[in-house]
Amino acid sequence: PVCAGGTAVAAAVALASLGARQVDVVVREPARATEVVRVLEVLGVVSHVQRLDDVRTVEAPVVVSTVPAEGQPVVAELGWRAKQTVLDVLYAGWPTPLAQRVEWAGGHSISGIEVLFWQATVQVELMTGRSAPIAAMRAALDA
Repeated sequence: PVCAGGTAVAAAVALASLGARQVDVVVREPARATEVVRVLEVLGVVSHVQRLDDVRTVEAPVVVSTVPAEGQPVVAELGWRAKQTVLDVLYAGWPTPLAQRVEWAGGHSISGIEVLFWQATVQVELMTGRSAPIAAMRAALDA
């Protein structure tokens, strides 16, 4: 993940559940990455913390950015490459500067609205005990 707040912790857990064995955590201040690193350690995932100012290019094939809107210009200016997939958890003001830059470099960007969508499907199932009407929910989102 890029950043280290609560959403970054959730992203780290998701990456671990998908089989990630190593996660690079990029933050402005390494001391802020303590919780993400602790969670990854508990999950048996190796982590490397890097200061954002020291990063010039992003090599990871999958990136989760939890950077707020005001931090987007700095992250967008990093070296992005083709075939990378970047989940930018922001959903307002789409496409974000980061999403535009990733797409320009030949990568694929995913909006944070997808995170909210899939969270909503799980919530429907938990609250009703029935399968979420995914097609209807998707149609409503896309309308």
